[in-house]
Amino acid sequence: MENNDILYQAAKIFEEIKSYKIEITIGRKGQAEVFTIIFEDSDFHHLAGLHKLTDIVQVYKQNASIVFSKILEREICLSDLEASSFYTLIQDRISILLSLKNLFFNINSVFKFRKLMIPNSKIRWTYLLEFTYNTTDSGYLFLEEYRAKPANYVCVSNFKKNVDYGSGQIKYTLLQAKAINKISEEEEVLYKNPAYKE
Repeated sequence: MENNDILYQAAKIFEEIKSYKIEITIGRKGQAEVFTIIFEDSDFHHLAGLHKLTDIVQVYKQNASIVFSKILEREICLSDLEASSFYTLIQDRISILLSLKNLFFNINSVFKFRKLMIPNSKIRWTYLLEFTYNTTDSGYLFLEEYRAKPANYVCVSNFKKNVDYGSGQIKYTLLQAKAINKISEEEEVLYKNPAYKE
């Protein structure tokens, strides 16, 4: 298998970040709000856009966690996806996943859903992170509450910024972002607003 399989690389990065939860503190009008992002095997499928590859039987409508395992085991590789007529629709998503570890160092804006529907979008989300990746590109990470673990949020979608999804939504100030190891509880501050005091 080729070493430059970016699908495999993205899956490995996602596997590593699963060991952590990301705690985000935001503020608006003098009030702070905290939410936690967690990562599950099944999230990778949608984040990588695999649900869009309707002509690739190995991934379309398959169990998301099993597909993720097969990518890590190199049973499904980038060349399988490149055979799809829809591969160009997901290229940016995979690029963003390659930057996932650094994404939380580079959050530009945080929005909360105002119940104002975005035209031509079916994404259900509560929080929206706008970030920089590849040094110049901007992208979005959509977060929705995880029903199995209330007060925790999972990543439901991500893509390059081509439309202003923050328009008309509630904008917050990012106060702090930190990674917490799920086992050791060791914390790493990824970003802290100079004006923020815990």
